[in-house]
Amino acid sequence: MAEDQEEQANESAARPPGVFDQAFLTGVPDVTEVLLIRHGEQDFNLQGVVGDWIDPPLSEQGRLQARLLGEALSTKHLDAVFASSLKRAVETAREVARHHDLEVQFMDRTCRRTRPRVSSWETNFWRPPASEC
Repeated sequence: MAEDQEEQANESAARPPGVFDQAFLTGVPDVTEVLLIRHGEQDFNLQGVVGDWIDPPLSEQGRLQARLLGEALSTKHLDAVFASSLKRAVETAREVARHHDLEVQFMDRTCRRTRPRVSSWETNFWRPPASEC
């Protein structure tokens, strides 16, 4: 794996910057890079969510995904890790943050504050209106 990363670094150093390198400011010093990461797979039981807020934790697969993500990002410089207060987001963020000795910074304003209660048959179809986020 380290050999692949080294080879990619050598490849990018050997070629002139392309349009995407310039557009995304690849390799430009003092540019802030933001990584947007979705949480791992959630433990979701359709039979058990009727009429309640939906905030399941990560499934076993999701915990594995979060752990592997944390390991994959362990060599990348991170200044901060932010997450919503959803259980699955917190678990995922903590796996990333622990490799950098960072505390997860929680975002108070999330779409879930305005999310209505839903029954199990609605959970796969409901999407918040864009104006709520």
